Amino acid sequence: MEVKGRALKSIQKYVREKFGQEGFDRWLTTISTEAYMVYSQSIDANTWFPLKTMLVDPMANIAQLFYEWDLKKAAWELGRFSADFGLKGPYRLFIKIGSPTFFVQKSSEFMAAYYRPCTIET
Repeated sequence: MEVKGRALKSIQKYVREKFGQEGFDRWLTTISTEAYMVYSQSIDANTWFPLKTMLVDPMANIAQLFYEWDLKKAAWELGRFSADFGLKGPYRLFIKIGSPTFFVQKSSEFMAAYYRPCTIET
C-alpha cells in the first residue's frame, strides 16, 4: 500500500511547528534511513511512497518521542493539524456545509487521493 506525498508533507510540517527544529531533528534520528531521505528535504506532494516505511513507522516514532507512546493521542493531534493543513479553499467550504451522508458517500474519493490501493464500502 502507498501514501501520497501530501500526507507526508503535513507530518513534516506538524513536527516542525509543534516541536520546533530541535524536536524535528531529534525525530529524524529515530526514523529509518529511507524515511530520513524523504523527511529531511522538500517532499513532492504528488509522489507515492510506501505506507509502512513513510507513514506508519514515522508516526510510531512521533508517538514514542512526544506522546509517551500514546498512539491515539498522536494520531488525533496530527489528524487535526492535517485537516487544517490540507483542507483549504473549496474543501473547507465542503466541511462547513456538507452533511455526514455526503462525506460517507465521498469517502472513497477522499481516501483515494491519499492512499492506494483504496476501497471503502458503505
